[in-house]
Amino acid sequence: MSMAWSLELRVPYVDATFVNAIQRIPAALRLAPGKQLLSAAVPEIPDWVRGRKKQGFTFPFERWITREWSDVFNRIDRESPVRLHSWYRRWCLFALDSFMQRNQIEMRPSSSSSRRVSRGPGSARQRWNGAEVVGSAIRR
Repeated sequence: MSMAWSLELRVPYVDATFVNAIQRIPAALRLAPGKQLLSAAVPEIPDWVRGRKKQGFTFPFERWITREWSDVFNRIDRESPVRLHSWYRRWCLFALDSFMQRNQIEMRPSSSSSRRVSRGPGSARQRWNGAEVVGSAIRR
């Protein structure tokens, strides 16, 4: 439930015994730059680990687009009226496509390119840029 609210509450940090033990360590040592506390607590950690810089985590979008989900992205590329050169634009269109499929929303060509929104019971219709978006209400 914590991640639903964007809170990092991983198991070791929620443990009361662990938190109480950490609170007894002087703030100057707890907040010291580098990995002094880690090195003192676990001297067996090799130097190459202690000397390693922080490293962020990134998702392998490019690999997903070109390998694992290439058939999906190739379909999206074929159906897109514009060329999507960057992986980010392709990923955004993939997310929109997945959302529309999950919520049973379809786009179909329209005779009018004017933007018009009308809502009926349980459905939504919108014309935009020559396409008509038709779908049922999203229920959660």
